[in-house]
Amino acid sequence: MTVRNIVYFFWFDQPGRLVCQALR
Repeated sequence: MTVRNIVYFFWFDQPGRLVCQALR
């Protein structure tokens, strides 16, 4: 994984969790 991949992973990880909680 490149640094950019890691940055994108953490950048979209938290919003993704919020969306999952919102759907539930």
